[in-house]
Amino acid sequence: MAGIRKKGDAYYCTFRFQRERYNFTIGPVTETQALARGVEVDETLNLLERGRLTLPENVTLVDFVAAGGKSLSLPTQPKMMTARQLFDAYLAAIGNGSIEANSLATVRGHFKRFCETIGERFRIQQLSALDVQRHVECRHKNGVAPCTAKKEISSVRASWHWALHNNLLVGPFPGRGLRFPKEQEKEPFRTFAEIDAVADEDRKVTLWDSLYLTRTEIEEFLTWVQKNATLPWVFPLVAFAAYTGARRSEILRALATDIDLVGGTATIREKKRVKGKRSFRIVPLTARFKEILQQWLAVRPENGHLFCQAEHVTRSKTKREGTTPITKNEAHDHLKRTLAGSKWQVVRGYHVLRHSFISALASKGIDQRVIDEMVGHQSEEQRKRYRHLYPDVMRAAVAGVFG
Repeated sequence: MAGIRKKGDAYYCTFRFQRERYNFTIGPVTETQALARGVEVDETLNLLERGRLTLPENVTLVDFVAAGGKSLSLPTQPKMMTARQLFDAYLAAIGNGSIEANSLATVRGHFKRFCETIGERFRIQQLSALDVQRHVECRHKNGVAPCTAKKEISSVRASWHWALHNNLLVGPFPGRGLRFPKEQEKEPFRTFAEIDAVADEDRKVTLWDSLYLTRTEIEEFLTWVQKNATLPWVFPLVAFAAYTGARRSEILRALATDIDLVGGTATIREKKRVKGKRSFRIVPLTARFKEILQQWLAVRPENGHLFCQAEHVTRSKTKREGTTPITKNEAHDHLKRTLAGSKWQVVRGYHVLRHSFISALASKGIDQRVIDEMVGHQSEEQRKRYRHLYPDVMRAAVAGVFG
C-alpha cells in the first residue's frame, strides 16, 4: 500500500514493488488530492503485478507509477552541437527579415568574438558560467568596454534560448553570477566653445566626440555645408538631420513621397522603436527646411528615394546602372570631404546634429513629450543622453535663484 506523507508544503508518496522501496514527489496539493494519488498508485502496482500492465522500455518504474500507468512521451535528447553550429543555425533562423541587416551583422560579430574565447568546436551544451566569465575577462584585457561584452553575452544568451525552445539544448543559460568591470561613464556633451577652451590637446581630441552645436552654430554649420558641398545632395541631406533630428539611417531610407510640402511635414521611417514592426513618426517642416527641400526636389534625379545619386557623377570612378540611393558610406565620406580644412571638421558625423536638434528644443523649454514624439525617444536613459541645456541657460537658471 502506498504511503503518503507531508513535508513542508509538499506531499510525497512511498511505495514498494518486488521488495524494493521507491518514492516520488506529489507536490503542493491538498490532502484529498494526495490521498487520491496514493489510491491511483496502488491500482497501478496491482495491475503491474497481475500482468495487466507492462513497464515500457526506457521508462523507470517511478515515472511510470507516478504517471498512473499512462504512456510517457520521452523527451528527445538534444544532439551535441558545437558553438559554431549553434550560432550558424541561429543566424539562419533570424536572417529571415526578423531583424535588420545591420543588427544581424552585429550579432554575427558578437558570435565571432565569443568563439575566439571558447573555440568554434566547443560543445556548447557544456558551457558553464566559468566559460562565460572567461570571455568577460578576455574582452576586458583586450580593452573592450564592459557594455560591449554584455551585448556579446546577450546575443549568446538569445541563441541559447532559441536552441532551448527547439530542443537543441537543455537547461538554463549559465549566465547567473557574472561579474563585469565597472564602466566609465561617457563624457558629458559640450558646446564648441567649451571644448575649444580645453587646454589639454589630447583630451580635446577625445572631447570632440561629445560635441553638440548651439542654435546659432547650427545655422553657421549649414551655411558652410551649402557653400562647400561636394555634391548637390549633401546640403539637403545635412539639413534634414539638422531640422528634424533624424538619424542618418532614417534619412537614407526616406522616400520622396515621405515629404508633404503642402501639409508641411516629413514622415520618418523607423525600424527599432516598435519591436517586430516598422513604424513611423511625423516631424513638421520649418520654412527654411521646406525651401531647401523644394530646391532639391527640383533637381533631384529620378528615383524612389529622397536622396539619390545620378548615374554619372563628375570625377567619380563608381560605375552605376541608373540612379542609386545614397549609401551610408557615401553620406559619411562626402560630409567629411565637405568639412575638411574648416573649423567644422571636428564634427564626427550626422548624429551630432541629432543631439543639437534635441538640445535646441530643450533649451527653449519645449515639452519633453513633444521632443520624444519628434525624435522617437522612449526611455529616460535616452532623454538624459541626448538632452543638453546650453551653458547660458543653466547659468541663467542658477542666477535667477541665487543672483
